[in-house]
Amino acid sequence: MQIRTLAGVAAVIALASCEKPAAPPAAPSPAPAAETAPAVPVTPPPAAEAPVPSPAPAAEAPAATADAGPAGQKLVADLNVIADELSAHTAASKGQDQMTIMKGALPIMKKLIDVQTDGLPEDLGTAFKTVQTAGAEFLADIEKLPADMPSDQAAMAEWVSKNPEAMTVLTGLAAKGQTMQTSQQGLEEAGVKYGLDFSKFFNAGNPQ
Repeated sequence: MQIRTLAGVAAVIALASCEKPAAPPAAPSPAPAAETAPAVPVTPPPAAEAPVPSPAPAAEAPAATADAGPAGQKLVADLNVIADELSAHTAASKGQDQMTIMKGALPIMKKLIDVQTDGLPEDLGTAFKTVQTAGAEFLADIEKLPADMPSDQAAMAEWVSKNPEAMTVLTGLAAKGQTMQTSQQGLEEAGVKYGLDFSKFFNAGNPQ
């Protein structure tokens, strides 16, 4: 249960209303064209056949340009363990509302903060620490959400109108969710450099 769960929480923050624009006035009907004598058909000379271009070769995934060693493989393995727990939690929580599922995932997500970065190349370690920092701030805001806040968008809109102080938390949660998405992109790019695949963790708990 990762960033995509933010959509249900933050959807109420900005409900844009837009008026349907007025239809433009109808253009005046064109005057009827004057009748002309039928033209005598002229047969053009046969055109030379253009060569058929060869299809472009399919783009290949970028190859790793560096090796993160055992520490890089351990990082992927540690994140995959968290991913498996998140997926199991989401499957076991089937039928519950998003807020309950998200709150229940907090203890699992907090394990992200404890993953070690010892031995990682500097750029990879920095990228992952950015994810950890963004994740910690995101989770801290989720913990501030009142337990009675509904996950249904229509019910949430009414609830927020009665609890305006929650808007500050929701606004911050939306911003920090975006920061977390950006940090994940940075880790993904670093993973490409070292041939590491973090997709299982990024997609853990998301509905297929």
